[in-house]
Amino acid sequence: MLTTTTTLLNATSGWSYSQKAALEYEILAASHKFLGASVSSFSWNLAIRRFFSQSTNALPLRYIIRPLESIPYQDALSTIYFGTNRSRALNTHEHRALQGMWP
Repeated sequence: MLTTTTTLLNATSGWSYSQKAALEYEILAASHKFLGASVSSFSWNLAIRRFFSQSTNALPLRYIIRPLESIPYQDALSTIYFGTNRSRALNTHEHRALQGMWP
């Protein structure tokens, strides 16, 4: 495993930041389990993408996403954890992330 990791690091050492970010995104998308923070649109984007990699039915998302709970999103592949300051969440990016994905 270490040899494979070292080989990958050497092969990508000349890549741009964007290329490395795209590789990391794809690695996380294919991972066994993903844990993310609810303040991160990246986490939401990845969790929803992972959901649709297993299903094309969007209806269950209505029941999986639970805004303003300590775990606002959890399925078999991904878990999104809520931040510690819930009272501030309505005025921050955390609240916007619950409404949809944005860059």
